Amino acid sequence: MASGLRALYPSLSPETAVDYLVASQGSNSSDSVGSHQTRSLDAWLRTQGLCVPKSAFSCGFVGSGAEHETFFDAAGPHAVKLTHDGRFGHCLREEGSLSAPLDYFRRLAWHNTLFGDDILLHGLLLDTAGLRLVTSQPWIAGHPEKLSPTQPEIDVFLKEFGFRRSLAYPDGYIYYNAEADLVVGDAQPANLLLDADGIIHPIDLVIAEPTKSFRIKLAASCP
Repeated sequence: MASGLRALYPSLSPETAVDYLVASQGSNSSDSVGSHQTRSLDAWLRTQGLCVPKSAFSCGFVGSGAEHETFFDAAGPHAVKLTHDGRFGHCLREEGSLSAPLDYFRRLAWHNTLFGDDILLHGLLLDTAGLRLVTSQPWIAGHPEKLSPTQPEIDVFLKEFGFRRSLAYPDGYIYYNAEADLVVGDAQPANLLLDADGIIHPIDLVIAEPTKSFRIKLAASCP
């Protein structure tokens, strides 16, 4: 990867992308609206000059998951992530839903707000078949002996933020905060790291405001 992506390419906050999409598209995230959001977002990012060439990703590849490819940028250091072609990951507005761009940016914005992360949007990857978004966040140097917290440790950590694990999804790693009306998913050890001092850092959680029917189920299943 070209060293120092944050310095080489402009960026904006996920919150700014949320504001743009809400102003231009409304807050609905149905499939048809999601497609419209994707087209509008592509055009907007280009007009903002938020475009990253493929040459920026010539090295530094770390791995590929269900939602992103991840690269290591030694300057900073930072983790740089690419969404897959035309996809924006999972969404927990309701069970089994996929993210539209607005859902994805809200998720990143909540990650920054709740957990003090510093996720930035650098725009789109040029010359791809589908829209691929480029983001970065600080790299967490892992603990030398224990890379990730255990699930019970994650339970305690998220409880400090008001989230309680849903008993309705014992294998789903889903937590709900009734006061904030937010649901956190995919909160398994692979998505949280322990730093050199043993402090827990969420790196890739799914965060959303649930629909009414999903909210009722969550509220009933979180002790």
